[in-house]
Amino acid sequence: MRIGIVTFHCAYNFGSTLQTWALRRQLERMGHEARVVDYRGADFEQYRLVQTHSPKALLASLAFYGSNRRRRDSFERFISERLAPTARYGIDDEARMAAELPGEFDCFVCGSDQIWNLDCTCGPVGPYFLSFAGDARRVAYAPSLSHTSFEERNFGPAQREQIAGWLGRFSAVSVREAVTAPLYQPLCPVPIEVCVDPTLLLDAGDYEGLATETPDAAGTLFVYMLEKNPQLVAYAGRLARELGLTVNYVSKRPLSFGVPARNYYGVGPSEFLGLVRGAAAVVTNSFHATVFSLLFGTPFQTFVTERSGARMRELLGELGEQSHLVDGSVLEEPTAVPAEMLAPRLGKLRSRSLGFLDRALAE
Repeated sequence: MRIGIVTFHCAYNFGSTLQTWALRRQLERMGHEARVVDYRGADFEQYRLVQTHSPKALLASLAFYGSNRRRRDSFERFISERLAPTARYGIDDEARMAAELPGEFDCFVCGSDQIWNLDCTCGPVGPYFLSFAGDARRVAYAPSLSHTSFEERNFGPAQREQIAGWLGRFSAVSVREAVTAPLYQPLCPVPIEVCVDPTLLLDAGDYEGLATETPDAAGTLFVYMLEKNPQLVAYAGRLARELGLTVNYVSKRPLSFGVPARNYYGVGPSEFLGLVRGAAAVVTNSFHATVFSLLFGTPFQTFVTERSGARMRELLGELGEQSHLVDGSVLEEPTAVPAEMLAPRLGKLRSRSLGFLDRALAE
């Protein structure tokens, strides 16, 4: 079957791009021909090298132009070489998508990532609900809503009616977080199942050929923040000093850890995998840095607060690894999850998700 994937593949974010690669890899392993629909919605505007919506944004984009360009080039190279993208479509191209894409594909799969987080997309965005798909089969694989509620302006009666119309044409629907399923179930005529993030459908060995060896990763503490958190930076600095490690990190702006540190801002997804795999330990508040620490057997800690970390709590809770959750109040040495312990627990979650895909894509 020819399958088109619609997701946040072009966010210059390691997790977004790698989950796209993982879903495509899994679909091809199942015998399908999979490509990524290169749709770039309004959310992509934030990644343009020069921002002109305000004088402050313009000055900031010019100040970081060089490093942002390196990041863009790293991600665009990965997208071009690894994701088999279609022709590019933008926010005004939904009619062109409807005219061109149903003839190229037998089925469309939307997901994963936060394509159904209406506060992220500022309301429902048609292509992320496969509005253009014509008579092709529609499947949702683990899109994330992220929240258990949305702002009324993004999820009012008009938006609910629109979403219900789109979901009414899906043959199978799953989401990534169980707590979010009740939000869309009243709008969906088929049962909403819960599936793991695509990155968890694969083993560490699947990523070995993708990861770039990073010699400077060995013997370091890799710190990766998806959300800014000064408490995490302070905690990581204390931990690095306690363990006698230098720090590798990824941040647009330089960070101070009180120990020698190197900023890898500008690298792409393959280098990110190498930094996680080669590190002596990882401290992060990122879902996907947590995932790859688990898969690679890298000692790690996932930093959470009362207001953030729900996705990591759910994942580590399902795997029985809540001890890796920290809030910075107590300094603890990171530990790894042995492969022999991870395999049976993850295997149950993976089996359920692969079963969903088998049923959803059955001819």
